[in-house]
Amino acid sequence: MKVDKKIQTEVFKVYDTWLHAYLNGDVATYDAYLDDDFHFIGSTNNEEFLNRAATTQFFAETAEQLAGKCDLRNETKIMDAFDDLVFINHFFDAWFQNGTDWNYYGRFRFTNVLRKNNEGWRFVYQHYSTPDSKTDAGETIGFDKIHVENQELREAIKRRTFELEQKNRELEVEGALQRIRAQAVAMKESTDLLDIVVTMRNEFIKLGHDAHYFWHMMWRPDTYEKAMTSGDGSKIGFVMELPRHIHGDIPQLAKWEKSKKPTVVYAMGVEDALDYVGKMVSLGDFKNIDPQAPTEDDIRHIGGLTFIMARTTHGEIGYSLPGVVKKPPTEDIEILIKFAGAFDLAHRRFLDLKKAEKQAREIQIELALEKVRSRTMAMQHSDELPVAANVLFTEVQSLGVPAWSCGYNILFEDKKSSTCIMSSEGELQEPFVLPLTKHKSLRPWHKAIVNGDDFFVYGQESKELVEHYNYMKSLPELKGTFEQFEKANIDLPTTQFNHLVRFNKGFLLFITYEVVPEAHDIFKRFGKVFEQTYTRFLDLQKAEKQAREAQIEAALERTRTQSMLMQHSNELDTTSKVFHQQLLQLGIESEFSYVWLPDIENKKHKFWATWTENTKSSSEIKSQSFTYDLDRNEPYTAACFEAWESGEAVHIVPIPPEEVQNFFSIWSELLSGAKNLKAKNFPEGLYYAEAYMKYGCFGINIRRTLTKDEQDI
Repeated sequence: MKVDKKIQTEVFKVYDTWLHAYLNGDVATYDAYLDDDFHFIGSTNNEEFLNRAATTQFFAETAEQLAGKCDLRNETKIMDAFDDLVFINHFFDAWFQNGTDWNYYGRFRFTNVLRKNNEGWRFVYQHYSTPDSKTDAGETIGFDKIHVENQELREAIKRRTFELEQKNRELEVEGALQRIRAQAVAMKESTDLLDIVVTMRNEFIKLGHDAHYFWHMMWRPDTYEKAMTSGDGSKIGFVMELPRHIHGDIPQLAKWEKSKKPTVVYAMGVEDALDYVGKMVSLGDFKNIDPQAPTEDDIRHIGGLTFIMARTTHGEIGYSLPGVVKKPPTEDIEILIKFAGAFDLAHRRFLDLKKAEKQAREIQIELALEKVRSRTMAMQHSDELPVAANVLFTEVQSLGVPAWSCGYNILFEDKKSSTCIMSSEGELQEPFVLPLTKHKSLRPWHKAIVNGDDFFVYGQESKELVEHYNYMKSLPELKGTFEQFEKANIDLPTTQFNHLVRFNKGFLLFITYEVVPEAHDIFKRFGKVFEQTYTRFLDLQKAEKQAREAQIEAALERTRTQSMLMQHSNELDTTSKVFHQQLLQLGIESEFSYVWLPDIENKKHKFWATWTENTKSSSEIKSQSFTYDLDRNEPYTAACFEAWESGEAVHIVPIPPEEVQNFFSIWSELLSGAKNLKAKNFPEGLYYAEAYMKYGCFGINIRRTLTKDEQDI
């Protein structure tokens, strides 16, 4: 049917626009003029497309071969219409550019069918062809010529195609295996093994095989350690530990594990699949769970599960398929076997890394233990325990343990309380007495202590933990500690796990924010170290106490001997010197020492003062006595009499800086010969301490207050 000029103009405009896009590699314009129902058959063997998307995709992949390199000559275009379809037959000689030369390629015939839709005229069908070179003039088909060629080519092509496909497939598989091996060799940490499971699934899919979940599973004597990809395969979704009987109770799997067969296919209907997944959830110890895990409805929808597994030297690798697939493709299973071999390399690397990490971890732990051991061994006094507790805390944290608080608890004899020496988040706490029986949150601790448990773990959270800290805040000794936490912006835990490690005099306490089973052995080792060093500390303290007692006794004996040798009262001067000298030898840094003898009847009181006169080249003990009128209203004298008459054993009075000048002025006569005993030398003040006897007292002046032991001396 002849086409009217208006339609002819419209259609040729569309055709010429499309043809220009085709010859110049314009994919978007090329595709825009194709109808959704478009079909295409081209002039080459691989140009048989039954849809628009495939045609456009092929053009996009090959357009550069044609773009700007083709010239159409000797053209003829014929347009006809049949109902709502318009046909264009386009005949032309095709010339292609090769370098700078144009070469004739052949005569082409384009048959195009267009139909008008809401967007305008669009191609619904195209067929490109070239004349048959095998026919002679007057022949429709060149039977004789093509028969021989076809027979030869068919066999050759068939053989070569098969060879190439096989070789290409082998290269693809080997490439996948090589990528897995390379990743195995490049592993830096043992946990990198999990990434290789993800890689195996990705490579398996790229090779054209189906796989849903992919996993590796180590067969331990009593458990399986399994790591499995997420539902989308982009990462590890599940890490779990399963009891061996989960497969031991399935005859097919139990038999396979005992055999030497490389693979097994375990297909499960819906109910069996639900039962298996249910056991896995209830029996498994999950370290990680995939939020995309299939639900019961998902398993019912896909009609069950099929597991395909291949043996490794340490267990298995495998993948799952939806539904019941009793005979998966043979090639899939063969590829899985090869993957199992490649994964064995990764597992050997994993074991090497595990060994190295274990050795490095052991060195790290030993260094931490040694630091705690050294600090504890260096203790000279029990008041150094807080510093040792802080070292314990920092070393536990350095090992990667999420610790909130660590320290030592020295039990009272009745085991109902302990002296608690802790460090929380690196903040030293003042030691405090912790009652172990007065609040329910601490009674489990006390029970473990009474039972003699070597190691005890007790978790607290929510209301119970709030009540615990409310009780701790009620302890007067801890008021300053909680204020310290507030100033340092340290929040109290919302969940904590208390780990008590017993030693012979109490227990170590490790409080963590989370469950840390891998740290339990570390805590116990810290306990053993502390027990050894603390026992030595107690022995050392006992020995030092005995030595100190002998030193004190010797000093007392020398003072006592000198007193017994006195024949006249004026010999108190010598006794006073001995008294002063012995104090200095005992580490009591007396600025000056004195003997005070009051004569109430005659309203007099006499002092014998002794001090050390130091020069660059020598040190000399000097003394002087002076008798004062007894004025019981003078403040220092009044205080002295009050303490003497009260029976107080030792009386200590601080002299603040502003009173030092007045103090030395009152005793100026007594200290007139002392060059260094001037107010200007005591800008921070001083103390005087007096020990009373029947006839008066011995006294000293010192820049600090006295310890209890020094008061006893």
